[in-house]
Amino acid sequence: MEKVCTDLRIKWVEWDAVPDGACPFKPEDIKDMSSRQVQEFLAQLLEEKPLSVAKLQAMENTYNFNSVANSELRFRYV
Repeated sequence: MEKVCTDLRIKWVEWDAVPDGACPFKPEDIKDMSSRQVQEFLAQLLEEKPLSVAKLQAMENTYNFNSVANSELRFRYV
């Protein structure tokens, strides 16, 4: 369960978000994750160096976290 979260976190941290580069992430990355797994993914990201604005925008565009009503997830991301 945690491996999925860790693998996704590593991909986001290592991704080089160049201005005109294509985002390699898809909504399906988290589709089968439980809310607890998504929360763990976000918690792991908080332990990393802050993501760039470009990465955060790409994450929002991909996963649409701003529309999530789950309070545990919402307060982790927003």
